[in-house]
Amino acid sequence: MKRVFNVLLLCLVAASLAVPAVAQTPATPAQVAAAGAKIAFLNFTLVLESTEESKLEISKVRSFIDSRNQEYETKANELKTLQEQFAAQQASLNASTAAEMQREIQNRDRELRRLGEDVQAEIQTQRDGLFSALTGKIQPVIAEYAQQNGLAAIFFMDQMQGWFNPTMDISQEVIRRYNERYPVAASSP
Repeated sequence: MKRVFNVLLLCLVAASLAVPAVAQTPATPAQVAAAGAKIAFLNFTLVLESTEESKLEISKVRSFIDSRNQEYETKANELKTLQEQFAAQQASLNASTAAEMQREIQNRDRELRRLGEDVQAEIQTQRDGLFSALTGKIQPVIAEYAQQNGLAAIFFMDQMQGWFNPTMDISQEVIRRYNERYPVAASSP
């Protein structure tokens, strides 16, 4: 409830900026409505994931993830095979050979854990870079839309709770404008 109140308070504050500053008292909801302050809501995650460029770039990141996961699975299977081989032969191995196989299993296990950590870090770096670049390109489209449509505020509905009128959702319009501004050339499979 406190979050919804804070969002409403932000709406009033943002909308009050559109009211001329005649006095030092805050604008009332009636004054905000009389000034014609307009707000809109945007599903930023939807926009971030739905432009043609982001779909293309996300598919590239997914391909990278798939290839790295395949590499990890291959190494994990090799380790599992080695562990199974050791378990099956352990009783018949001499002490030296058993110790060598155990060291090999430990080394491969350590390498596999490091590979998993490295892959996660690489994936996070790629995702962060991609979303940062896309966000930098989306923000001007949103600002331009707000200026052209006389909006006092745009709230990201995927980052707040509460109810809003769905007709005030401008997500699809921002996606359309983004795709017009940053067209993606058809790529060959």
